[in-house]
Amino acid sequence: MNEETTGTSGPGAGSSERSDSPAVGAAPPAETRETTLRGRASKIGTFTCLGVRDFRLFWMGSVGSSVGQWQNSVTIGWVLYDLTGSATLLGLINGMRSFAMLGIGPIAGVVVDRMDRRILLMATKVLLFTASLVVGLLLALDRMAMWHLFAFMFLFGVAQAFDQPLRQTIVFDLVPRRLIPNAIALMTVAMNSTRPWAPALAGFMIAWFGPEGNFFFQSAAYVGVLVTILMMVFPRRGGVAKGGSVLHNFLEGLSYVVKEPTTRTFALLGLVPFILVIPVFNTLMPIFAKDVFHGGPQALGILLGAIGIGGALGPLVSASLVRFQRRGLLQIVTLLGMSITLVGLGLTNSFYVAIFLMVLGGFCEMEYMTTNMTVLQLSIPDELRGRVTSVLMLRMGLMFLGALFAGVGADLYGVKEIVVAMGGLTGVIAVLVALASPRVRHLRLSDVAPSAGAAGGPVVPAAVAGSGAAPPA
Repeated sequence: MNEETTGTSGPGAGSSERSDSPAVGAAPPAETRETTLRGRASKIGTFTCLGVRDFRLFWMGSVGSSVGQWQNSVTIGWVLYDLTGSATLLGLINGMRSFAMLGIGPIAGVVVDRMDRRILLMATKVLLFTASLVVGLLLALDRMAMWHLFAFMFLFGVAQAFDQPLRQTIVFDLVPRRLIPNAIALMTVAMNSTRPWAPALAGFMIAWFGPEGNFFFQSAAYVGVLVTILMMVFPRRGGVAKGGSVLHNFLEGLSYVVKEPTTRTFALLGLVPFILVIPVFNTLMPIFAKDVFHGGPQALGILLGAIGIGGALGPLVSASLVRFQRRGLLQIVTLLGMSITLVGLGLTNSFYVAIFLMVLGGFCEMEYMTTNMTVLQLSIPDELRGRVTSVLMLRMGLMFLGALFAGVGADLYGVKEIVVAMGGLTGVIAVLVALASPRVRHLRLSDVAPSAGAAGGPVVPAAVAGSGAAPPA
């Protein structure tokens, strides 16, 4: 297979120059490379974007990052609950990461638009490598204190606050716009391809080597990610942030989200999993593994791995459905699927039924989030993408509320009862959206990207093209 090699050869290639004329030796933005991929793009396959060399390296690095993240999710939750038996503390420590993202997120998106993205990406991985290594050493030396775990999760949240807008904006630097739905779906696959096995491996590693082994494993994974970043060639960006204060840039992104109807509607829809669904998966699974199903860290790893199996299938399906138009309907159906998952989990006492439900929940969650992010990213103009993405990052910060609600509710009313309540509320929201919002119910991918998945010209977001095809909410 012929590879599409793009870019320049140094870190400075990602700098935000203001000149309209190409720098000597600099690669043009991804959009100007459209014609070289026109034949390939006319028949978009599931793995088309992996034919672009630098996107493939970026994808491989994202797989390594995913390994570290899932190892962390299992280990932190198990260590804390095994020490304290407190669901509220589980909610607080998961909320600590979200709190960091809520505070740093608005600044992070503006910084991503202004600074060298290679350097920023490397900085996040160095931070995660160092933090994981330190926590592993503290556990191995039996010097771990509770505040160390909370500090680690805060630093993890800071790194993620930069990493999320970085990954989403770098994709637009590496591939032509017509391939963006495929690229976004494949990036979600990368972040979830390790989810079926990394949590299970983490659970068994806790049993075999202790939790410190997982943190050393995470450190090694981040070293691998740094290697792929050094190998990448970052093309010169076409749209860059203009001057102005960080607050001004953030408010500019917020103004766009508020005023553009499709972006506003799907930004609000994206809140639902962050508040009602993901906190159950991230916060309460150690309680189900230990107290409901009477297992150890292996049971926790299997449950989270089952979520990962479904999570890996969801975006893979999205990558194959690049021409599927009814994205609004898909959003509603997958939200109902998450509701069924949570209600079923709260009602069952069978570990095997729970595994099936976790597969269903992981599939629906990732299909929902992939669809949501595809619509949102295609509705944002290039020059505002980092700033608008930083506003969207605030949604992830609200997981703090969901995690705290889930943890306190589990301590007060019981873990199964609170999960049924959160699942029921998710279902009510899905039904209300289906009945009350024709904008979502009838939205087609062509409403935000008229040429998405087509063999024609470049994709133009509805916000830029002035499309009014989407029905009013």
